[in-house]
Amino acid sequence: MDIRPYHWTVCHGHTEPRHPFYALFLDEPSFIEAYRLQDYSPVIDFQRDAVVVAHRGACPSAGFGVAIAGVALDRGALVVKVDFEDPAPGVMTAAVITYPRAVGLIERSQLPEGLGRMSIRFIGTDGKTLATQRGVGVSAG
Repeated sequence: MDIRPYHWTVCHGHTEPRHPFYALFLDEPSFIEAYRLQDYSPVIDFQRDAVVVAHRGACPSAGFGVAIAGVALDRGALVVKVDFEDPAPGVMTAAVITYPRAVGLIERSQLPEGLGRMSIRFIGTDGKTLATQRGVGVSAG
C-alpha cells in the first residue's frame, strides 16, 4: 500500500508521546482525542485517507529516527512495518531530548473492507511485534 508522508504545519494543543505509540486512525474525532488537538493544519480528509502513526517516544539525543517502512495485509491482519534509526556509535549528536515520529496517509480505497474488525500489527524491521491494535481509531503502544 502506498503511504504519503504527512507533516503538521500548524498544531495547537499537541504534546509528543513520551513512550512509544503506534496507531491507525480512520476518523478525525479519534485522531484529535489521541493528540488532544485544538486545531491542526493541513486538515486531513478522513473520507479519503486513513492516518498511520509511529512515535518512538523520548530519545536521549538527536540522531534517532523512525519511519513507516510499509503497510500490507498478512493472514487477515493489517501489518505496519516500522523502521528505527539510531546514531552510529561514537558519532557526536546534540544533547537534547527528541521525539521522533512518522505520520503517513493511506488512501482508504487501498484498505480492506471490515478493517474496523481486523487486527493491526506494528512490527519492527526485525519482525518483532511492537504493538497490536484491535479496531481502528484506538491507540496502541
